[in-house]
Formats: sequence, structure tokens, C-alpha cells
Amino acid sequence: CNIGASANLGRLALEKGPPDKGGADMPMGWQQIWVELGNINFVDLFSGVGGFSSGLIEAGYKHILSVDNNKYCKDAYSINFPEHKFILKDISKLFKEELLGSIGKKKST
Repeated sequence: CNIGASANLGRLALEKGPPDKGGADMPMGWQQIWVELGNINFVDLFSGVGGFSSGLIEAGYKHILSVDNNKYCKDAYSINFPEHKFILKDISKLFKEELLGSIGKKKST
């Protein structure tokens, strides 16, 4: 993947938006790439109150999980994104199995 092309795509997507949000005038082929962006999942580590999540969701990515160890950030995040999964824990104490279980994946071998 060309990082420069990805950055330009992200900028275009943010400027134009998806076809259903006024981005219908995207160059041919870019609308398909926008749709494919929706297939990219992300985990927000050190999520704070959700600014990073908000930006990625706006850009078309799909949220899977957020992690932070600050109760006050978790409270604010939960108000901003009540439907999101959130782990309130120090990431240095988060085990692979717990992370995978939180996103619905089985233990890998």
C-alpha cells in the first residue's frame, strides 16, 4: 500500500465524504475505494474521551474496541459513544486473550 496515496485518499474522503453524504462527485474509482474503507476495523488504545475514534468513524472506519485506564475518560467516552465496547484497564496489564475475547475472537494458536 502506498502511504502517500492512502493519505491523499483519506484527505479526499474527509473533504468529499461518502457518496451518500455529498461525495458523489468523487473521481471514478474513488467511490469504490471509499466503500472498501468501511471494511477496515480499528481498536482505539489510550482512547481518552474518543477524539481519535470520532475521526476514524467520520472517515469511514469501523470501531471494534477502546481501551483506557482513566475512569473519567471512560465515563465521558461512554456518553459520546454508548454503543462502543470499552475496557477500563492499564494496557500494560491487558492480556492477549482478554483483548481477543473482547472483540469476539477466539484464542489464536
